[in-house]
Amino acid sequence: MVPMSRKSELRKLDTALRELSRAVQRASVHRAKLEPLTQTQAEVLRLIVHAPGMAPGRVATVTGMQPSNVSATLRFLTELGLVRRETDATDRRSTRILPTDKAIEDTGRIEAVRTQLVLDALETVDEADIERMIAAIPGLQALTRALHTDGH
Repeated sequence: MVPMSRKSELRKLDTALRELSRAVQRASVHRAKLEPLTQTQAEVLRLIVHAPGMAPGRVATVTGMQPSNVSATLRFLTELGLVRRETDATDRRSTRILPTDKAIEDTGRIEAVRTQLVLDALETVDEADIERMIAAIPGLQALTRALHTDGH
């Protein structure tokens, strides 16, 4: 349990992480000169590129999204030519979601741009701040694991 005296600081951490995530996402899409996707659409696309062949229900489970929202997102990504549906060969009643070549290429490009963007920004940050960020990595990874094991 988090002591009340720390809750204000931890709210600031939450805010900082969200702002960092949004800033990196927006700048990456802009630099990569790609059609902007919402954070949800980008998350679903990344998941499909890195774990192709999931059923829509599995996408909903992994992302924590409502199935109807996953369906709408997949429809939009299909219209953009980023994903395609394929009937499961072992169960003809099931559908698997696969990335298109364009999705794989765009995702690779945006990941490379994102990495370079962060590296470029770190060039302007004090060494002491970089050391604090590096020291925070295990704690942030623990927080990520805790969120995943809590069903989020």
